[in-house]
This record gives sequence, C-alpha cells and structure tokens, in this order.
Amino acid sequence: MILPKKIVNEIEVICRAFLWKGQHSMTESTLIAWEFVCQAKSEGGIGFKKVAEWNRAAMFKYVWAIANKEDNMWVRWIHSVYIQGEDYWATMSPSKGVGTGRKW
Repeated sequence: MILPKKIVNEIEVICRAFLWKGQHSMTESTLIAWEFVCQAKSEGGIGFKKVAEWNRAAMFKYVWAIANKEDNMWVRWIHSVYIQGEDYWATMSPSKGVGTGRKW
C-alpha cells in the first residue's frame, strides 16, 4: 500500500535520528538537510532512499509482477482471487472501477 505522508514523515524522522545520533528520536535540528542526504553519492549525498519514492517504486514493482504473471505464490493468489483469468490492465480500467462489484 502507498504509505500516508504522516507515516512517511515519521519514518524519515527515525532515519534522521539514527543517522545523526544512533537513536530513534532526537530533539535538535541537523546541520545537513535530509534532501541533501538523500541525493546520490555522485551528487554529493549519502545515497539514502526517500521513503515516499521507495514506497511508490515498491508498489509499481508489485503491479508489474501481477501484470506479467510472474511465477510466485502471491501473484498466483492475486490472479486466482481478484483477477480471475482476466487481463490485469482490463481489470484495472475505469469501467470496472468502484461500484461495479469488483473486489478491488
């Protein structure tokens, strides 16, 4: 699932605190902006992933696995329970969206 912004912010607070203090919380501000820390190493950052971008990429990885019918138990279960032999992209079309009796 796509994480709510509040959760993403809380995760980033914990990551910042761990990076700078080795603890899960911290009261003072840091000397380097988190945006700079999350830049690629080639751009002068540490290369940490931004949580929101990572979360979105992970979700698209699952969509890709489902659409391409990758051979793993989770994808087979999604196809048998939700997609039921239909094409994934047709299943996700707006004409089969909310209110049409689809399970998702």
